[in-house]
Amino acid sequence: MKKIILLVAVALLFITCKKDQKLPPVIDATGTWTLYSWKETPAGALDVNADQFPCMSNNVLTFNKDQTFTRNYIGKDTCFVASSPITWMGMPGQASLTGSWHQDGNTVYWYSSHGTISTSNGKTFLTSIDTVNGAGNRYTITTVDVKK
Repeated sequence: MKKIILLVAVALLFITCKKDQKLPPVIDATGTWTLYSWKETPAGALDVNADQFPCMSNNVLTFNKDQTFTRNYIGKDTCFVASSPITWMGMPGQASLTGSWHQDGNTVYWYSSHGTISTSNGKTFLTSIDTVNGAGNRYTITTVDVKK
């Protein structure tokens, strides 16, 4: 009888024990990222990428080891991505955005934005989702940067 109780107790122990979930490895955000895509919703709003408009990749986001960041446009020409209404993704001489950043797991926080780092097909991506109001509408903007 004692053996049966012991076997039942051991079986219950194995059944009730949970395996530790493996968390994805943390990917270091430090380095240079270039803008790959920009998508606005609601439907019909802007949806463009650097394959269509290579100049988009001249938008560079740099996370420095000292926890400072810079977002700037390094192109020599204005990057137009739509004609009606005229929409540009960068202009030579435009002011850089600077400030501090920090990382919590694979989430990165900078300025008023935050994004999630992921990997796919050997590339590392930073996806950010922000909501803005403009022209009487509320837009959700999803951007994807690629680590260089």
